[in-house]
Amino acid sequence: MIEYQIGGLIIREMSSPVVTVELPAVVITGITVDEANAARAVIAPDFRTMKLPVGSAVTIDVELQWQGQRVSGFGEEFAMPMRSTDGLMRHIDIKFVDGSAQFVAAMNDSKRWEVTRELINSNLPPEAHMDFAGITITAVE
Repeated sequence: MIEYQIGGLIIREMSSPVVTVELPAVVITGITVDEANAARAVIAPDFRTMKLPVGSAVTIDVELQWQGQRVSGFGEEFAMPMRSTDGLMRHIDIKFVDGSAQFVAAMNDSKRWEVTRELINSNLPPEAHMDFAGITITAVE
């Protein structure tokens, strides 16, 4: 309890416990780049960043995990937003089947794209929010 006085008034604030909620997490499990551009692709070991040639098509495999385990039976679909550094937004359809999903992102111009936890959850109701470490894709000439 915190207590302080303002003039003749005594204010008592009761502290309440902080409750944290663990969210299921979208975890990248694999990334492949189309054969024509794979040799020039640079992908971080943790999959958080990658540099790809313009014209690349990157295939990203993800799982919805709870406490490190794939959420089997999970089957939902949503439009995942991606934002470029110039403010352009695009959406990629993600369809989970049995807790896993695979999607392709085409890097058609020289830009940096990002997907963050906030972006993933921006169009979802609170009960459907997910954790995500984030990813940055830079397409270069």
